[in-house]
Amino acid sequence: MVPAFAFSVDTVHEVVVCVLPTRNGACYMFHPPFDPRSAAHRSRQARLSFSPVRLVVPLLLCLLLSQLLSQWSLLAPPALAAGLHVRPSAPASLTYQQFLKQGRPGSGSHAPASHPHTLPPLPGAYNAHTADYSTLPPSAEPATMQPLSQPLSQAFLSGQPGTPALDLVGSDHRLEVQLQPGALDLSHASVPGGKSPSGPLTMHLSQVHGHFAAAFTELGRYQLQLLNSHGQVVSGIQLRTPVTIIYHYQPSELAALGLDPSTLVLTWPTLIAVAEAAHKPTTNLIIPMQDNATVHTLTATSHVLDPSPFDTGGGDPQNQSPPTTHLAAVQGNSGQLAYSYPIQVPPGPGGFAPQLALTYSSGDPNNRHSRTSPANNVGDGWTLSLGSVSADVYPNTGTTWYFISGVANVGDRLIPNGSFYDTEHISYLRIQQVTNNGQPCFHVWDRSGTYY
Repeated sequence: MVPAFAFSVDTVHEVVVCVLPTRNGACYMFHPPFDPRSAAHRSRQARLSFSPVRLVVPLLLCLLLSQLLSQWSLLAPPALAAGLHVRPSAPASLTYQQFLKQGRPGSGSHAPASHPHTLPPLPGAYNAHTADYSTLPPSAEPATMQPLSQPLSQAFLSGQPGTPALDLVGSDHRLEVQLQPGALDLSHASVPGGKSPSGPLTMHLSQVHGHFAAAFTELGRYQLQLLNSHGQVVSGIQLRTPVTIIYHYQPSELAALGLDPSTLVLTWPTLIAVAEAAHKPTTNLIIPMQDNATVHTLTATSHVLDPSPFDTGGGDPQNQSPPTTHLAAVQGNSGQLAYSYPIQVPPGPGGFAPQLALTYSSGDPNNRHSRTSPANNVGDGWTLSLGSVSADVYPNTGTTWYFISGVANVGDRLIPNGSFYDTEHISYLRIQQVTNNGQPCFHVWDRSGTYY
């Protein structure tokens, strides 16, 4: 059955009927039977006047009905199918085990499917850690002093009058150790195994490494040990008079390391760690070094003599961060006013707490000459530090080391790996160095793909 729609339009005694079959959407126009009188009448009317409605209205009606009928035809198949019998689907027979045995249909290999043993890397993450630790350059300047040994006579140990003092000077003329006769108290001394030292004793002075530039800076690390005749280290030595340790420096040496000679100390890091673990004072283990700007020497007087290494020039190794100043100061290079204020924030999950500091410099507003330039979101001249990568150049070698601090809660030394860097301790950070306006910059991604 073909539905039809009929519309009539009375335009000067004319009837228009539009019939639209549903299958082909054709539009037919039918007029009343031919009447000569009416034809003559219409001919006279056409000559007298012309109305566009006669053509536009039928055309619009046909277009409208075609659209309605095309949409109705889309509903016809479901309506017709509703009255038909639908055959049910066959019951499922393919199990998961059968699917695994089929392999990959359509591919070249029909081997049984297997689960992957390794997971693909996260987008933006860098899971490789391929630094060759066997060929790494040293962290600090290599030792520049040859080991020095001086046998101790019985007259020196007993402190007989007229016995000269012990004066050990390193081969590089940097470190000097002075010890008075009879200064060593060996009543409580022992060698490994708990026995008392016997036979001739020798004072041995050696250097562990030279300059070390990082969060704390050292002029060098040394060891002053007393050895018995079998080369065993004597421990438990007490001093009747202090030992004097002198470091001979060059002004350019301290300037290259950024050190102020009036603030340097001598420390015993191993003894400091033991004292802090036992909640004991460390007063005698952190010794200020007196600067003599005339002869360029740093002198420390220690009442402690231990086989463990001692550091010259650096601060307490257990506290590597510089002291926080709460006073505005003048920057040495630019002369601008600078101020820094730390922001304490509560730790989040896992104890993570970013190290934030508000820093002000008058150089930022002074270098902005436009009256309409806006300040940043922190404030005019202020910046909020969220992490950094610093560079340290070791003197006499020209080696540049980069250190990451406060980025993704990681602080470590960077190891070159092609165009990327790895952290010395595995952190799975992807670190890439780029050049921006002639300056080295760094892009950092963590394992979750967060970009810094």
